[in-house]
Amino acid sequence: MTNKHCFLLAGIMIFIGLTGISCSANITSVVSATFTPLPATGISATPLIAPSPTFLPLLAPTYSTAIPYPTAKAVQANAVAFIATDLENNSSLWIANVDGSGERKLVDNIGEWSNTTNFFLRWSPDGKRISYISNNELWMVSPDSSDEGKILLASDKSKRLISYNWAPDSSQVAYVQVSLQDTKFYSEAVRILNLETGETYELSSYKPQPYGTILRWSPNGQYLVFNQGTSFVVFDIANRKIKKEILSDNTGCSSEDNTGPVWSPNSEWFFHMHGIPVGYAFFWICVSGLDGSNDRVDIDGTIYSDVVWDKSGNFLYFVARKIDPHGDPNLDSDQRLQRYDVRTQKLERLLSLGQKYQSAWSVSISPDGRTLETHTQISENQQSYILMDLKSLSIIKKFILEFGCVWSANSENFVCLSQSNGYSVFYKLNIQADETTIFSGEHAIVSWAVSPIATSP
Repeated sequence: MTNKHCFLLAGIMIFIGLTGISCSANITSVVSATFTPLPATGISATPLIAPSPTFLPLLAPTYSTAIPYPTAKAVQANAVAFIATDLENNSSLWIANVDGSGERKLVDNIGEWSNTTNFFLRWSPDGKRISYISNNELWMVSPDSSDEGKILLASDKSKRLISYNWAPDSSQVAYVQVSLQDTKFYSEAVRILNLETGETYELSSYKPQPYGTILRWSPNGQYLVFNQGTSFVVFDIANRKIKKEILSDNTGCSSEDNTGPVWSPNSEWFFHMHGIPVGYAFFWICVSGLDGSNDRVDIDGTIYSDVVWDKSGNFLYFVARKIDPHGDPNLDSDQRLQRYDVRTQKLERLLSLGQKYQSAWSVSISPDGRTLETHTQISENQQSYILMDLKSLSIIKKFILEFGCVWSANSENFVCLSQSNGYSVFYKLNIQADETTIFSGEHAIVSWAVSPIATSP
């Protein structure tokens, strides 16, 4: 892999919370690895410092058999869509089932890749369509190739398509276009496209945001929230009107200089993080509600990870650490997994992570809502993983891998991306069986997305 491909893959991993993907891993085959779960550590409702993690030996996968590629045409629900480039920087859309079958190219030559290219690869929430932006057009393709390519939004030379997001029921797409004048941006428009009727209507138009407009549908599909000026606008989809404009105040909960918003699963609140966005150095969280509330949650130190909702929408989970502006290294070691109860406004320490790591932590919750996963880079080629049962708040297991992983839709596997000899391969890590297997061929992968549903269509 060229340095360019390596740099891009590292950037992709940082963007989705996966850090430390090695560009020098020596991977050669299908592997079966066995992990020995560590004793569970019970954690009470009151803050408790757990023992420092003890990690299992590094997984070192190697090839033993050739990978058939491409294979069967049938596509299952647990699949990965990805964009790969060739030596001429032409990009193509591919798909592969997590069980190792069905890998093939869906669309050839979707555009030329560069350091500034972002194809915004997405799955529709129902798993029946894959979408991406190419040459200022929004395209859609079905994973089983029954629809080999359809333009949802055609190119408009006077406007640039910069962002989009699927509605939860997959019937609509919200998107942002920036108007151009004398090669300069001068206005933004938020619009919604109804895929059933083909109708497009505008929600709002205004001057460009300093950090871009972020579109987020509420999980129940009733509202779309986006930043405008120093406030957040909550738009009522059914009635086509603004339900609430959540204004910034003197607490620092402005829509500017933030990361978010992210809706709660129950569609009652959304959070956004604030502070100095250097890595994950955010100093507080703001939780906003449909009633117009905008509450600031101060953290003792800095947020050093993703922030995620639990399945109920009552708790936020994240990793925080203390830092000393004068450079006291002892404070950097106070890294802890915490949760915040939105209803009671109680902040708890769940687990002391202890080690002083320079990389940010990734925090995620399994699609079934039962398990929390957190990991970070501990050396050039090693990432440490901790799995916690959210009902008992006990540690299930700890292990070390040399690549970054995300949950598959069925909550039974991790999908992992690793690199070798200039190319990338996908792995499936079966959490219960502790088996790791390769399920793709080698590619120069620049973007990828895991299917959102677990059952076969």
